[in-house]
Amino acid sequence: MTRHFDIVIVADGRLPGGSSAALAEEIAIQARAGHRTALLQLDTTLLSARHPLAPRLRACLHRGELELALGSTPIRADLLLVRGPRVAAELDAE
Repeated sequence: MTRHFDIVIVADGRLPGGSSAALAEEIAIQARAGHRTALLQLDTTLLSARHPLAPRLRACLHRGELELALGSTPIRADLLLVRGPRVAAELDAE
């Protein structure tokens, strides 16, 4: 069964600072507008694999504003956003 989201964001949600802060704010705005948003986590080589999801994004998950697109279940989105040049570069490499 395919899971549907209004918006799917492909990003490395482990990145600290302004990147995750801006992303969390966008997600909160999307939630207030009634959109269902998912994060498709793409670990970039900028951080080691042991880094957790940024605290602001974990807060979005906790508040129900964000879901993680995990596992092998297919997903569909009305809008796909790719955040960050490193993420885009690594998508191209795959």
